[in-house]
Amino acid sequence: MRRRPLVQQPLALVVVAPGSELTEGEVIEFCRSRLAGFKTPRKVIFVDELPRTPTGKILKKELRARYVAGGDSSPVERNELGG
Repeated sequence: MRRRPLVQQPLALVVVAPGSELTEGEVIEFCRSRLAGFKTPRKVIFVDELPRTPTGKILKKELRARYVAGGDSSPVERNELGG
């Protein structure tokens, strides 16, 4: 039996500065012009803030738990972060 290779889809979580406007297409185009194709996000989710530790580091483990599906490795929004 052949196993399917693990395929990860890049996902961008973006906090927009107050008073600014930004679209999903603008974020993807910005990334496309600066990153390799496989690193360019396929989906953009706008959030009010990112979860952080008391020292200010982003809690990547918490983000993965919220936005990565268990059986399928494509990003799935599990909880709304307010975006």
